[in-house]
Amino acid sequence: TAAYKPLLASYGGAKGWLALLARACGKESESWRHWCFTAWSAGGQVAKDICAGPVWPAAIVLLDAVYGTKPASGRRGDGSVIFDAGLQALARYALAAARGERTMVLFHSRISTAYASSKECCEAIQRWVEHELGDKLGPDPTVTAEMLDQHGFVEALAYGDLHLVEFAGIDAKEHITEAHLYDEVWKLWI
Repeated sequence: TAAYKPLLASYGGAKGWLALLARACGKESESWRHWCFTAWSAGGQVAKDICAGPVWPAAIVLLDAVYGTKPASGRRGDGSVIFDAGLQALARYALAAARGERTMVLFHSRISTAYASSKECCEAIQRWVEHELGDKLGPDPTVTAEMLDQHGFVEALAYGDLHLVEFAGIDAKEHITEAHLYDEVWKLWI
């Protein structure tokens, strides 16, 4: 993720980055009222930085792309996560999605990592959102394995426009499979 940390700053923040992208498309960035940020793997760092700033997209899709730091006493798979500013920013966006103000899709694997894994981070975000809502995410009736290119999942939860899907995979094959599901996600929820 370290390679992604300076990305937005190098463009003057999300607004500068969007302006550059718009110009490359022959558009004015002000005409982009609705945009979606989609990331896989370490690209999720950019989503943290976007959510920490004043320019939020209409939607964020993170495909096995939420990672964090464990406390010094943390161990692989123990669920411990430092709920730092980046995860807090994602959690605030997730809460906005749960309230129907934005759309957020979080896919995660069960890959165990020395740092806070996508599963551990998504569960931390889920706990925070549920605490803030005073309610639990429930089963997501809008998705089936068939809709995700026949890729079975362990659990799909939703609340408002927040969708959280857990896959059982624990290896690189799972990680790569999730990267290829962005088009299905766009058809389903974006």
